[in-house]
Amino acid sequence: MNVIKKITLTTLYAIIYTSAMAQISGYVREQGKGAPLEYVTVACLNASGSAIGGALTDSLGYFNISQATIEDSLRFSIVGYKTKTISVVQSGSVDTVYLERDNTVLGEVVVHGKQIVQTPNGFVVTINDVLKQLGTARNVLGHIPFVTTKNGSISVIGKGNPVIYINDRQMRNATELDQINSSDIKQVEVITNPGAEYASGVNSVIRIRTVKRKGYGFGSRVDAEVSKERKWSYNGGISLNYQTRRDVNFFASVRYNRNDEKYSIKQNLNYWRQQEINQTANEDLHGTTWYSTVGFDYQKDKASFGAMYRYTYDPTHALGNDSFSVYRNGDFHISQSYRDRRNITEGTHYVNAYMNDDFSKDTHLKLDADYMNVKAPRSQEYVMDNEGLYTNSQSRSQLYADRITFSSALFGGTVTVGEESSYTHTRNNYNVLSTTTLTTDLTSNRTRSRQLLLAVFVDYRHRLGKFLDASIGGRYEHANFDDYINGIKDPAASRRDNNFFPSTSISYSGKDIQMSLAYRYTTIRPIYFYLRSSVEYDSPYFYATGNPSLLPQTTNLISYSFFWKNLQFTANYYMHKNSTVFTMDRYLDRDSIVLSSPENIRHNQTLDLALVFSPTWFSIWSPQFTLDFNKPFMTYHGTSYRKPILSFEFDNTVQLPLHFLFGLDMNMSTSGNISTDLEYNYKSFQLDTYLIKTFFNDRIKLRFSVDNVLNINHTRLLRSTNNIDMRQWYNNNRRTFRLSFSYEINPTKKKYKGQASTNEINRL
Repeated sequence: MNVIKKITLTTLYAIIYTSAMAQISGYVREQGKGAPLEYVTVACLNASGSAIGGALTDSLGYFNISQATIEDSLRFSIVGYKTKTISVVQSGSVDTVYLERDNTVLGEVVVHGKQIVQTPNGFVVTINDVLKQLGTARNVLGHIPFVTTKNGSISVIGKGNPVIYINDRQMRNATELDQINSSDIKQVEVITNPGAEYASGVNSVIRIRTVKRKGYGFGSRVDAEVSKERKWSYNGGISLNYQTRRDVNFFASVRYNRNDEKYSIKQNLNYWRQQEINQTANEDLHGTTWYSTVGFDYQKDKASFGAMYRYTYDPTHALGNDSFSVYRNGDFHISQSYRDRRNITEGTHYVNAYMNDDFSKDTHLKLDADYMNVKAPRSQEYVMDNEGLYTNSQSRSQLYADRITFSSALFGGTVTVGEESSYTHTRNNYNVLSTTTLTTDLTSNRTRSRQLLLAVFVDYRHRLGKFLDASIGGRYEHANFDDYINGIKDPAASRRDNNFFPSTSISYSGKDIQMSLAYRYTTIRPIYFYLRSSVEYDSPYFYATGNPSLLPQTTNLISYSFFWKNLQFTANYYMHKNSTVFTMDRYLDRDSIVLSSPENIRHNQTLDLALVFSPTWFSIWSPQFTLDFNKPFMTYHGTSYRKPILSFEFDNTVQLPLHFLFGLDMNMSTSGNISTDLEYNYKSFQLDTYLIKTFFNDRIKLRFSVDNVLNINHTRLLRSTNNIDMRQWYNNNRRTFRLSFSYEINPTKKKYKGQASTNEINRL
């Protein structure tokens, strides 16, 4: 009888508790103007006032919190507005919540530091402090936790190079980051556990949100930068947009970049333990690039659509190499000097169109379409002892792609389904010209490849109780790849791939502690340049080629993250299959010629541990400490490549009087094997500094910086495969002085929300 009584009471309690649960949703808008407020923090508080969950509003001001109880309350807060608290109602929805501007806060208090909120698939950083004065979006990303910007390359620690979105549109050229004023950045979201809606090769995503200023008429931004290493380089551009009163925005921009570099390379090539080559080369790199963009977008209430066209033209990309080498084989040696000149002219047409429709507060439809056409003729002139090798190639690539995504509420959670398709066609004609007098084994050839990629995906997210969020998803991809050499289909390289890529995550969000655990199965298809069959002549002793038989890399990834106040920790364990690495081996039967080519490694693993501490001290100092441990587990032909690399970064920003900002950034790393190739990097240390002055409410910015202040950071590496050791030392990236300027006039922001429909574009 007691057992029956307990069961009855338990059942009754469950019924009562369930009836008290509610899925709360609603909208947040600005008092008076009625404009939707994005990224408002909606905290769910229990009776004692402790936060037991929450959400962030989207671009429409919409939020959704699962399984709140009628005894809880909701607190709405965002910088610049007065905090508001309301009671939870059992109906499952609340009336639109209006927040009133806090003019006192805006006028008298400067908020320092970074507000970091963990989400089920990553974290969001609200830029409320001195980071708004840093200059451009690129400068801001360098101070986001777990994001590094070494040598101009952006990466997420433990996750590699991210896909970057700017207001929902995928970034296709890194120069776009230089066109965004740091004061216009509202929030940066770093997605470390991408769901099934992202391409199977994407391990991390960065989404940049800019402020949505109201206004009509013309707006513009002008910026320029000049830098001096050994030579002068400079870039600059102008952006224009016109906002009509009918919610149509027209935008256009043009940008110019000229890059000149001069450096020397020392190389020692020792192979088969009996032959050695010592080479010294002086290289000159000159590149000139034009970027032009034009487009429009329309946004009204819940619907938006738009289109844009971008043309990138690289009329001059020249590499000059004057080398001197000494070849030794026992007592025999020979000295040679040669000149290598290479030129590339590249033009890229890119068109993107999009349409968004928000049918209701929790039902959304998004369509994107892309077209890309790339032409890249190349030429080489190699002269040694009055004999020459003369080659050229004509490369052309085309892409057609589309993507459809639909999301809606389902069983108290959110489901996202969609499809993605792309067709890619690449051609390359490599010609050894008849004027060639230098004796080599190189021959002319024609290669062509076609790929049809079809994908469908589904992702479901749901809140479990008051503290847990869970997601599960899957992505199915069919790839049909055909490769042709001199008009004949290559059966070894052509293939049909059908893969299913699951992903899942669970996250916990308490008062001070947030953590998540995620699993994802991914693939990375080799870029088309790696699939070429032509052989390039680098020196009489060193050739380079591609590998049409390369297989896609697949990876099982387990990720864990832990956040506590200003301390963040992540752990990532990768289990790779068919990783692409570059190897060196004998070219055909030639004992004195080394051939470098990409190759698949059957199995290898990587462990990455990272710790970030980002406090704010004395109200004006915002340091950030980053410690990263990267351990590869890789073996090739019996040789282990397993020495870990420990990296440490110490970034500092200090706000000074009279609108000055001072920064001092330091990074260092130990020697060890990198996890992505058969390469050993030697230890490095670099110190950078900058000073920024703003005028007229941040509309004018002057930035002076010095990279590699101590002039001691140089590139040294060792490649060792198949009894061939190649040591290289570059004295590039020397101390560099930079001066940049930007000026904004009536900066109404374009709201273009299109994004690339496929990650296939990156392979081109």
